[in-house]
Amino acid sequence: MNSITNQPPRSFLRPISWVIALGGLLLLFLQPWAPRNPALDELKEQWTVAHRTRNLTAMEALFHGDNMDDAMRSRWRTVILQEFDLRLRSVKMKSLPDEVTSAPQAEASFTPVAQMTVYYDDPNRFTVTYLIGKNPSGVHRILLF
Repeated sequence: MNSITNQPPRSFLRPISWVIALGGLLLLFLQPWAPRNPALDELKEQWTVAHRTRNLTAMEALFHGDNMDDAMRSRWRTVILQEFDLRLRSVKMKSLPDEVTSAPQAEASFTPVAQMTVYYDDPNRFTVTYLIGKNPSGVHRILLF
């Protein structure tokens, strides 16, 4: 400590600033090589395009709804149409931990692998989180229970 200015000597601050700068650069340059799942990225992009173009048929194709009856399918279409009224801010995809993906599934043909969170640009900061599943052939769908 410098007794006059009550600050640490500059020789102490210089190495700390280099460590912080190097850490920031490593984070910046290593981010593109982080593990990614192209199938999940594709599902996220398809969802975003279907929402922005308000394409009900394309949106329905992204959901696993084989076990829905006609009344449930009609209610689900109404929910999708209501979501089309909201302006999309962003969509984030997050993989689930291994202990969740290896647990017994409610839907036998799909294993939960990720969750997709949709953020809408509205005054209430409305968000929706969907569970993403993968079937044995590698197809990813949004699961409805």
